[in-house]
Amino acid sequence: METIIQQIIFGITVGATYSLVALGFSMQFRAMNLLNFAHGESFMMGAFIGLLSHVSLKLPLLLSWR
Repeated sequence: METIIQQIIFGITVGATYSLVALGFSMQFRAMNLLNFAHGESFMMGAFIGLLSHVSLKLPLLLSWR
């Protein structure tokens, strides 16, 4: 039962992440009529900064996530 709950939470988290990236692409395309793939680079930079602050600065996960 614990594994099922973990998989559901993981699926919701990954789905929310994908939807945020897709929303950023669609908003940018609607505004400029040009698809800019640098949006993914800034998303990954934010993820690595969050990981770095959690691992090396020993910040709590919720604090480094935001």
